[in-house]
Amino acid sequence: MQTNKADDLRYSRRFNLFDIDTTYNSNFLDKLNNRTTLKNEIVFDFDKEDFHNEPTLFKMHLYELKKWLRKERLPHTYWFSGSKSIHVHAIDNKLLTLHALDRWRKKQEILHRFRADPQLKSEETTITLEYSRNSKTDDYKIPVDINNIRWILKKW
Repeated sequence: MQTNKADDLRYSRRFNLFDIDTTYNSNFLDKLNNRTTLKNEIVFDFDKEDFHNEPTLFKMHLYELKKWLRKERLPHTYWFSGSKSIHVHAIDNKLLTLHALDRWRKKQEILHRFRADPQLKSEETTITLEYSRNSKTDDYKIPVDINNIRWILKKW
């Protein structure tokens, strides 16, 4: 978990989730806005620039990813990042059986296959925490209905 100070310096500090005392007041918890990816989580991060601002190409690509996730039976959710990305979060518990380097390679292979941001293969990379404000735009990271592609493209 990560939090930013209220000033414009955007200083951040990382916290281990289990080190956060539940007696913290809600002001502190409201400021948490980032997290690292889970060991068994694959986060596909798509920017509109990746598809040359071409909605049809994006829709076709997203359909292929959705088809693959269903075939692999991986639970997944779709999110507007609060900035310029669509995130698809998938859980693959088979990753937990792999050594860290093999897990990194497997995530890299999958992200490359679907032209997603390769940075997210690392479990050290931070992403915007679900339902929190994006630290750059102040917009919320919210779930999206993938069937409502018009809303996604408009927001995007």
